[in-house]
Amino acid sequence: MKIKIECTIEVDADVIRAYIDDLGFDESIHQFVTTWILSGGIGSLENSLEAAGYDYQTINITKGKYYG
Repeated sequence: MKIKIECTIEVDADVIRAYIDDLGFDESIHQFVTTWILSGGIGSLENSLEAAGYDYQTINITKGKYYG
């Protein structure tokens, strides 16, 4: 099953830029926030599935600006 997720997120660009710089990453704010939220959300759901006794790694990003 494929699920398309779309939303708009408001962030404090100065804080996010400072954090990206502290990490030493060479990414735009848009790319950093997008990949961070997708990775964190998928990881959280997979961890919950595994803790409940289900298979791990059952979620894959199939298409996206920074994935697929």
